Amino acid sequence: MTLSVSDNIERLWIFRSNLRIFEYYHKINNLAEFKEKCHDFYLLLGLELLRTQRVQKEVIIWRQTPPNVKPFEILFSVKSNNGSVAFFRQKFVSNFSDCFLNEKPDITLFRGGFPEYDDLVKRDKEFFGLSLYLPTGIRVKPIYGGSYDEILIESLSDFSSGVPFYKTANPEVFFHQKHSLKPKEFDLILPSNFSNSKQKGQEYFITQVVAISSFLKSLKILHAGNEPSKGTQICNKVNVTNIHFLGWQSRKTLNFLFNKSKFVVITSTKLDGCPRTLTEAMCSGTPVCVYKDTRALPYYENIPGFERFETASDLERIIKDNEIKEVIVDPQRKLDFSTIVEKNFSLWFKSLAKKSPQVNKI
Repeated sequence: MTLSVSDNIERLWIFRSNLRIFEYYHKINNLAEFKEKCHDFYLLLGLELLRTQRVQKEVIIWRQTPPNVKPFEILFSVKSNNGSVAFFRQKFVSNFSDCFLNEKPDITLFRGGFPEYDDLVKRDKEFFGLSLYLPTGIRVKPIYGGSYDEILIESLSDFSSGVPFYKTANPEVFFHQKHSLKPKEFDLILPSNFSNSKQKGQEYFITQVVAISSFLKSLKILHAGNEPSKGTQICNKVNVTNIHFLGWQSRKTLNFLFNKSKFVVITSTKLDGCPRTLTEAMCSGTPVCVYKDTRALPYYENIPGFERFETASDLERIIKDNEIKEVIVDPQRKLDFSTIVEKNFSLWFKSLAKKSPQVNKI
């Protein structure tokens, strides 16, 4: 289905998370600063759809507040390409049921598969227009009794067919730095938080890949993520001494480190969704070595610079082959931000047209 300029909706809602934790960008109340610094694709997707007028009136992002924080809202006025103004609202509420006090959306994206979402659609599914379920990790399907119009997929290992969900990264944050970073300073960088170690697979990488390979143990390897002492403890157990644990890094610093490295290693397990570090790394222009169980659509696997590995010998081969080729991922093609957002919206609009016959089709 090809969209015309008239194919649009009035309101989009995104339920981003039930986690009552604030990121740095939740404190930003200036639109220009927000667009420059925010790394959350779901929020930036909403802004882009307002800019292109695919959403004409309003995008609302729903989050929950910590118990000691009163509900509040951050409002941005967004100019579209033709100069009209729409609104981007981040609503922080103590209870998601507050959403029923607002005007109904045309499309609602529920990201994460949390029980609060199922409670909402069980109460009144039709209120949310076209309801889209985007799972995380093991919650591939709704498990708390809710039903949705479409389940979005991030890997064909979960469903052989369905509505794919495409992601990319903020080009203001993740981009290829062409001039100043040769020769590369590091061989590999592993971006992952140890607070989510079951999902991120760092222990497998250290003990079952690096530790058994004299070649990999000779490389300069960085780890960027929280709780670095856990990584040091794992390395000490298996006599791995060549991984330097930096601790948590800002997204802009992470992009710099990606550009300073020959390869980014993504080790997420089946317990994780498609990790955002995957597309962030690819947008930096750095080749990615991706563990066999990490969720990713063929769309990404077919981009040069994406390689799957399982064993130490797999990773050795990839590194040696690509060092000869000097592969650089091209983020200006399939990972272009506007292109990815439009791909998602065109699929959603097609589903909306099936659900609501009054929606104009081409």
